Amino acid sequence: MKLTSLKLKSLPIGKSVCDGAGLYIRLTTKKSGNWSFKYMRGHKSREMGLGPYPQISLQEARIKRDKLKIELAAGKDPLETKRSKAKEYAKREKMRFSLVAELVIHNKRIKWTCPKQEMIWRNTLKQYAFPLLDQKPIADLTRQDVINVLNPIWNEKHDTARKLLGRIARVFGHAKARGWYRDENPALWKHNLDEVFSFKAAVKHHEALDYRLIPDFYKKLHNIDTISSLALRYTILTAARTGEVRFTNREELDLDKALWSLSPNRMKARKKHNVPLSSQAVALIKRLSTHNMPYIFPGLNPEKPMSNGAMHQLIRKRFKTETFTVHGFRSSFRDWAGENGDYAHNVIEFSLAHQLDGKTEGAYLRSELLEKRRILMQDWADFVTQKCV
Repeated sequence: MKLTSLKLKSLPIGKSVCDGAGLYIRLTTKKSGNWSFKYMRGHKSREMGLGPYPQISLQEARIKRDKLKIELAAGKDPLETKRSKAKEYAKREKMRFSLVAELVIHNKRIKWTCPKQEMIWRNTLKQYAFPLLDQKPIADLTRQDVINVLNPIWNEKHDTARKLLGRIARVFGHAKARGWYRDENPALWKHNLDEVFSFKAAVKHHEALDYRLIPDFYKKLHNIDTISSLALRYTILTAARTGEVRFTNREELDLDKALWSLSPNRMKARKKHNVPLSSQAVALIKRLSTHNMPYIFPGLNPEKPMSNGAMHQLIRKRFKTETFTVHGFRSSFRDWAGENGDYAHNVIEFSLAHQLDGKTEGAYLRSELLEKRRILMQDWADFVTQKCV
């Protein structure tokens, strides 16, 4: 029978009554009940709930029924569509920022040359981002949520906040690529957060020792007979990064050719890098080649490389008044090369394993400039060791 608002109030409790075209209502009390839609699909009768009465009025129930009939006419099964949406909603509710972040970290493991990077990534996200961004599904997060994460630390811990922002952006980028986030990446800087965080502190660079003081420093270092001291001396002579030096092994070294070859997975730029060794660097390696440990600069556990902070701790303990860092010696080398001799810019940059800025320059300059770099590195070693007798 065709229902009306008045008839609804007089229907029998517990009996399913049809309004027509598949719309049914079953009262559970005199004033409340539930709507449903019954239809045939593949010679089978199916029933789908449409919601409670009186929260959903007779008119609203008919609108719902009509939409489902249109869906049926299009060859779709409304009940299967509803179940599929329920599964999608459950999946969406489960997909939180921290879960996507772990997927990003897992994917980045093969790119990191330093194992400590994984711990740094996870710790900063866990400390600052997860507590706020995990409060709702990642699909529901907005730019304001990202702002709420960054606001407390943007000025006081700017360097940390800046790196954190980059990591958050990578997580949202991954979520967008997987279809878990539909909107624009809320952690992008340009034309987005740069309108909110107008104050941007200067980036703090690694403090370097004035290159003119390095011969005196190296002489003092030469008189310290420890693995850390030898590793630091090798780091200075090669202008290499800490991670590259720590994991140096025999397979990478060809002392007859005075060449140190690092595979792509050992380099920050993920490109193979050959380092011409000065006579001083070769002599230092030969001194260490008497042991049969897997790494040239072993740690307390002979099977593992020296710790990431060993050279830094050497400077802090033996040269307590100094503030320069291990990485800063790369800047010292660059300053020396730029102010002394006639070394081409590309030769200096290749020696530091830097990527060229210009795309055209990088595309056409394919030579490693190895022999020119060999001259540069020998000149540098001669300068560094001039006071060692």
